[in-house]
Amino acid sequence: MVAAVKGGESRPTTGTIVRIDSSRDSMMVTVVVRRPMVPVPHDTTRPIVTITSPTQGATIGSANLTIQGRAIDASGIAYVKVNDSTALFGPGDAWSLRVRLVPGANTIKAIAADSSGNRDSTSTTVTYDSTATDTTPPTIASVSPERDSIVGSASFTVRVDVRDDNGIKTVSIGNQAASAVSGSLYERVVSLVEGANSFVVSATDASSRSNRDSIAITLTYLPVPSMPTGFVASAMDTGRIRIQWTAPTAGGAPSMYTIAESADSVTFTPVDSTSGTSDTVAGLVAGTKYFFRVSAKNRSGASAPAVVWATTIPAAPVGVVTAVLSSTSIRVSWSPVVASSYIVYRSATSGGSALDSFSSVTSPYDCGGLSPNTTYFFSVKAVNGAGALASGC
Repeated sequence: MVAAVKGGESRPTTGTIVRIDSSRDSMMVTVVVRRPMVPVPHDTTRPIVTITSPTQGATIGSANLTIQGRAIDASGIAYVKVNDSTALFGPGDAWSLRVRLVPGANTIKAIAADSSGNRDSTSTTVTYDSTATDTTPPTIASVSPERDSIVGSASFTVRVDVRDDNGIKTVSIGNQAASAVSGSLYERVVSLVEGANSFVVSATDASSRSNRDSIAITLTYLPVPSMPTGFVASAMDTGRIRIQWTAPTAGGAPSMYTIAESADSVTFTPVDSTSGTSDTVAGLVAGTKYFFRVSAKNRSGASAPAVVWATTIPAAPVGVVTAVLSSTSIRVSWSPVVASSYIVYRSATSGGSALDSFSSVTSPYDCGGLSPNTTYFFSVKAVNGAGALASGC
């Protein structure tokens, strides 16, 4: 509420001002409402910056040195500066910068700032001695893929992490020069042949001795299998379908086949896996159409699926009864099941050979042309493309 004062300024409640201006012919009321500000949480957490190379107290034999480190902050790093020069960001939280040393002791200071202006710093001291004898080779670590890996592509990017206090002069992968990615990361795209492929990764540091080290990486190229062929399915009974296929002849050898089932050919549910080329899917509903797909798999991946469908055999009709209509006709009735059609059989004895049959009929069915005072036996089969089952009376 606001209580106005005639000809002057009101006494507003908190955050509200009302002013009334009047003249002989008009009056104007202006209301200004100041909405309370919602406080925005302020980030006061400092980032964390570290120098990973060179190590504290190292003696460097070269004037050029690559400084490497990490900078971490939940809201993101705005910049990293090394001795007032902006560092380059690498993948993840890595950063690096190449600096020029002066003879004697050199203090390397790294400062990281986040987007809120919070800062953290760290430093290390190294000594540049052009006469120092560096006998420490570079360190090499495989980043991607892991050593002795199995891959499914004939072309693969090998990435390694190479570090040295004196900096890196050359890196090669498989006797070919690798490309510098950022910081201490180097990579090269290699071509693979099926089977084992071995590569030597070599690195030379920038010291006067050009120290060298190497590691071996073995990649086994195992192509993904091609799609299985000859996929067929057939009903075994009311609740089981047998599926069979031929192993693929292209791509890598499969170690397993995965089978999935669907009622609509859209949504498939895994139901089994096998190392063979056939399987029986059980627990199905009688007289129902099912779709199946099978994929060949090995350690590199899975093939495109082959798809087939089949329908289970319908259940036998239930509740088969007869009623005499006249001396020469009998009505046969039954409860429907899931089927495409029915066949009625007439015989002279229970379980005996049929005297005749009547196809594509529905319940009830009136059987005429019979002999008076004669006993007849009837059976009814439910039929679909997969087969038929009979009930009798």
